[in-house]
Amino acid sequence: MNLFIKSLFYTAAVLGYGYIKNYIETNLLIDFIILFILIAIVSKLFDKANKLIEKRTASISKAD
Repeated sequence: MNLFIKSLFYTAAVLGYGYIKNYIETNLLIDFIILFILIAIVSKLFDKANKLIEKRTASISKAD
């Protein structure tokens, strides 16, 4: 997947973290946990998207 697109999604995760942080008073440990969870979710989504892209490109190459 394109590095630019990945950086956009990670930026969106960090902005989402900032949005959550504005409405919830938390300590530093909870902040790191929330940010880690958001980054893990985005990473899982990228893995699933890459697998789907690989399957589709494989099926297209077999059809040719």
